[in-house]
Amino acid sequence: MITVDLSVHTPATIRWALSPVLETLGWLRLARDGASDPTYGAPARATKQLLSRPDVALVCELLPSGGGPTPDFLAPAPPAATSTRAAESQLAEIDNTDHAQAAVEVWAASGDRPLSKNITAALRDGTLPARAARGLATFWEEGMAEVFGLAETALRAEISRCEQLADSGGIGAVLNAIQEQLSWGDEPANACEHRTDTESGMPELLVIPTALYGPRLTMRLQGTRPYVAYPIDATPAPTDPITGLRRLIGPTRAAILRHLSSARTTTELSEELRLAAATVSYHVKVMQRAGLLERSRQRHNVFYELSPTGRQLLAGIS
Repeated sequence: MITVDLSVHTPATIRWALSPVLETLGWLRLARDGASDPTYGAPARATKQLLSRPDVALVCELLPSGGGPTPDFLAPAPPAATSTRAAESQLAEIDNTDHAQAAVEVWAASGDRPLSKNITAALRDGTLPARAARGLATFWEEGMAEVFGLAETALRAEISRCEQLADSGGIGAVLNAIQEQLSWGDEPANACEHRTDTESGMPELLVIPTALYGPRLTMRLQGTRPYVAYPIDATPAPTDPITGLRRLIGPTRAAILRHLSSARTTTELSEELRLAAATVSYHVKVMQRAGLLERSRQRHNVFYELSPTGRQLLAGIS
C-alpha cells in the first residue's frame, strides 16, 4: 500500500489533468498485445502496422507485460495545457531525460527479464530517451486519431465531475469516490510501502484520470511533479451516467448525448467533439429514429436536442 500524507494546504495544491502520453502508452500496449478495450475497442490494422517501425517497437519492448512497472521517464507528468501542447511538452521531457537516469529506470523495471537487443543497443549508444520520444511521437501523431477524441471527452467529463465533488465535499469526497484503491482517512494505513508528505516540499499533487492506460492504479510520488493516475472505468460513478451510457450505446453516441444538454447543430457537435461531420450526422440520425433526440429548424440551421426519453436515459443510467 502507498500512503500519501496530505497537509491542510493540499486542497489548494491538487490539480486534475489528463496525460496524452499515458493514453498513448495504453493504446500502444493494446496494439502490441492484440488486445481490445471494452469501451473503445481494438486498435485498427493501420495502427498496429506502426509497431514495425524501430522506434515504436523500442517503446513496445520498454512497456511491461503483465503487472510490471513502466520506467518513470516514459510517463512524465503533464503540464496545464491543451492536449496537443501537453503531448509536445511530455515528449520533449522524455527526449531530454538523462541517459544514465533512463538506463537505471529500465534496468529496475526489467527485474529478471532479459533486455531485448533493441533496448540493449539503445542503452549502449546512449540514444534510448531520444528514440523512445520519437517512437511515442510517431504513435501519438499517426495512431491516436482514431480513439483520443472520444477518450478525451470522457476524461474531461471525469475531471469536471471531480472538480464539482471537490467543491461540494472536499478532496476526501473525491478520493473516496473516484477509485476503490484510493481513499481518505483520518489515520494512515498500517501497511505502507511508501509515504510522502505534501507539507515537506510537494508543490502540487496531480490526479490523472486515464481511459486507455490501465487497469491498475499508477503513482509517481518522487520528484517535483508527483501524480496519481487511475482508470476511470475501473469503478462505476453513480453521479456520472456517462460510463454506463457509454457501455450501453457506444462511446460516440454517449458523447453526443452528453453534449446535447442544449440544442446544437451537427456542425457544432463536430467541432466540440472533434469528429467528422459525416460521423456525427450518421449517429444523430440513428438516435433521432430511436426516439432519443428531437429535431427542429431555425432558418437554415437544423438543431438537435434530447427528447424526454433521451433525458431520462442520460439521467437514469449509472
